[in-house]
Amino acid sequence: MQIIKGVEQIVQDYQLFVVDLWGVMHDGVACYPEALECLTQLKKHQKRVALLSNAPRRTSDVIHRSEALGLKRDLFDLAFSSGEMTWHYLQKAPLGKRAFPIMTDKDRSLIDDTPIELEENIALAHFILCSGPDGERANLKDWEEVLQEAQMRTLPMLCANPDLIVHRGGKEEICAGTLAQHYESLGGKVIYYGKPHPEIYRHLMQRAENLAGDNAWIAFGDSFRTDIKGALGAGGKGLFVAGGIHSKELLPHFTPLKLESLVNKYGYRPDFALDYLRW
Repeated sequence: MQIIKGVEQIVQDYQLFVVDLWGVMHDGVACYPEALECLTQLKKHQKRVALLSNAPRRTSDVIHRSEALGLKRDLFDLAFSSGEMTWHYLQKAPLGKRAFPIMTDKDRSLIDDTPIELEENIALAHFILCSGPDGERANLKDWEEVLQEAQMRTLPMLCANPDLIVHRGGKEEICAGTLAQHYESLGGKVIYYGKPHPEIYRHLMQRAENLAGDNAWIAFGDSFRTDIKGALGAGGKGLFVAGGIHSKELLPHFTPLKLESLVNKYGYRPDFALDYLRW
């Protein structure tokens, strides 16, 4: 595990660079200028760049949102999201057609052109579709009663975003993964789509094509439990970015000792690390 100053140090070693979005490229409000410059330099060096996000919405929506935050389309070659995988899964309605939603309005494209109908009465639902809590019910306690009833009815939960938390403009918010993790603790069954689960990497690599060798690809991410675990488990390399969800633990004085502490805590050792994504 090596702490590096910038991606320039490893650019020649990999064919494909798989980049997380939230916490690496942006904070939900705006893109980080140094991260944009990093992707610009990767493309100048004729490297392939793929965006891989646990955003619980269609890939086309993720691309559109990224462009709105300043990430131009010519800076990456392909993109894929946990929401896209969830949408494909819902096409055949394997859990039934009536979904109790724990989701925001902007995530409702997950059921577009599927046989799924949203059912606000938990007693009539076949399963829970969880993409994350909305603004009015943004805390775990807001959903406790619903989750307990769902568990009593043995309803499965489909989680479209395994992330636990995110920082939006510096403010911490819970994600769908927090609700899913709690539902499992109650005894509920959860089906996950997204990082760190292997299927999302298989889909991405099928789209990437023509990758070969032990150093075919490396993933940039700010989460040990999703980005680093997922990349290493899928046979890639991992570069950890300290300035994301672990920033309070690691910054402003990023040291090998602090990093080692998190490695021991989560059990996954990235190949490289740096404070913020930069060239």
